[in-house]
Amino acid sequence: MEKKEREEKKNGLLHQILTSRITLPLLTMLVIFLANVVNNPNMLSYMGLRMKMNSTLPLIFAALGQMFIILSGDCDMGNGYSIALVNVLVGTILTGNPLVGLVGLLIFIAAYMGMAALIHLRNIPAIVVTLGAQFVWYGIALILCPTPGGSCPEMISNFFKLKTPVIPLPIIIAVLAGLVCWMILYRTRYGMVMRGIGNNPNSVERSGWNYLTAKMVNYGMAGLMVVLAGMTYTVSCNGADANSSVNYCMLSIATVILGGCEMAGGVVAPAGVVIAAVAMNLINSLLTAMKVDSNYQTAIIGLILIGVLAFKFIIHRKGASRNE
Repeated sequence: MEKKEREEKKNGLLHQILTSRITLPLLTMLVIFLANVVNNPNMLSYMGLRMKMNSTLPLIFAALGQMFIILSGDCDMGNGYSIALVNVLVGTILTGNPLVGLVGLLIFIAAYMGMAALIHLRNIPAIVVTLGAQFVWYGIALILCPTPGGSCPEMISNFFKLKTPVIPLPIIIAVLAGLVCWMILYRTRYGMVMRGIGNNPNSVERSGWNYLTAKMVNYGMAGLMVVLAGMTYTVSCNGADANSSVNYCMLSIATVILGGCEMAGGVVAPAGVVIAAVAMNLINSLLTAMKVDSNYQTAIIGLILIGVLAFKFIIHRKGASRNE
């Protein structure tokens, strides 16, 4: 009898591990990381990890921003160009006039919150609003910076040049980003409301919370993450370009899927999103190192995502049959 109970506990623990939302992105990241190390052992060095994570930070923040939109049951189809606009604001205006640049970034976050109000009050699908907004972001970016140029503000670039002991600064930033988002959503009272509007909006309003306010807060957090993505992107490219960050839109969506978030809203995993962003960047690095044509890289990433979704479906199906 005791042996049977031990086996059931062991099987239950194994099932919990397999169905955890961070297991799949973590396994994916470890496998791809090992493949990168085999191809380039220098990646294990302090500078190797620092350089790789520096290039990953923009995707981490872009995906966390997408996560807050998906939390509301929506999807941001324009964050590639919104990151481009922030990149231009940081690389041109913030460099020359910090006060004006800071005001511009605050207005940008307010514009994201305005999108939430427009979606809710006018009952317009989020995909329509965010797709329309991308042309606004792109147009403003082109007006401010019609050709690549600018530079990263010295204060920001100096911060990212700091050398921390043992663990590179970009890794610390990535961990803190995931941890802060997790604490906001799962360790604060209002975090329950932010998650609730995507999962059960009627219950949120019956509990006395304002749906519109919560949606605007989610979009405001997404805007803040986009600002951080644009800043870190400016650090990595050391300039401003209105056209170079468009790929972050589809990459951020792919990352939140791999990271264990539910596209229907209400269920997200900040740690999984951060880990998945690292995995996605490592996949790109590995394919580039293997000299795979860029035209095939997107297809390969798509096939990996299909495999991930198939695996998730199988695991959840087994879990459902186990509970019956």
